[in-house]
Amino acid sequence: MQILNGRRPYIVINHLGRSKIDVNRPLKEGVEIETSNETQIVWNDYHSFIRDAIDEVDLRFGRGLLIDIHGL
Repeated sequence: MQILNGRRPYIVINHLGRSKIDVNRPLKEGVEIETSNETQIVWNDYHSFIRDAIDEVDLRFGRGLLIDIHGL
């Protein structure tokens, strides 16, 4: 993509399994309360990275395309 138009995509990947964290659900559903605070931090960071990417794309280009892939 960078060769074609000089732009690179933002890529945010969650490497933790759904048994640990489900970033596709609200925080209270996606993270077990009994688990360590670290999984809640991971959930928040994941969504912050996506929000930051969306905000920057919106600011720079006015629009963008978000592709959310599950089950790889």
